[in-house]
Amino acid sequence: MVCAVASAAENAVRTPPEIGTQTRTLTHQGATRTYRIRIPRGYNAAQPVPLLLVFHGGEGSPQAAEWGLGFNPLADRHGFLVAYPQGTANPAQGFGWNDGRVSPRFPGREKVDDVGFIRELITRVSAEFNV
Repeated sequence: MVCAVASAAENAVRTPPEIGTQTRTLTHQGATRTYRIRIPRGYNAAQPVPLLLVFHGGEGSPQAAEWGLGFNPLADRHGFLVAYPQGTANPAQGFGWNDGRVSPRFPGREKVDDVGFIRELITRVSAEFNV
């Protein structure tokens, strides 16, 4: 699943970040959640840029989505940020998302607030970058 976020909000000019992909963490619901973020070549903190969210599939990972879907070269070419959030771990199933299923295959996943995590991720990225 891919989701684009764009904002015309006026942000202060910021110090240029390190270009490339970085792994970041944030705490949501008392759990440390991970995401990767791609800062494109030519990023200019004085100019607002779109943010593209790329969600890995079931049993996937942010790294697999990043390496397999090809958004980083597009981000570099067209000047947008890409965030690759990580779902929550299930020892039997790998990483996944609270997609509404209640099943023994996905124990406790329905209690995870992935929407809140994504909101927090957008807030965090928007505070650091001119989105």
